[in-house]
Amino acid sequence: MKWKLENDRYADASLDAGVLVLLGWLFSGTISGLAIATIASAIMSLALLFSPPKMDWFDEETGM
Repeated sequence: MKWKLENDRYADASLDAGVLVLLGWLFSGTISGLAIATIASAIMSLALLFSPPKMDWFDEETGM
């Protein structure tokens, strides 16, 4: 996510953060659940790095 923010990929970074929070909340019952959520979020983050989402409603230039 840090690299995405530094390279002005705000839509991609916000989607990554949302996925991390959602998976963390879903698997928050145990330590192993949180580890699984973190690994799943990392895999999704890598997939989004190579295939960024097209978010027409999110202006990449202004961040809003």
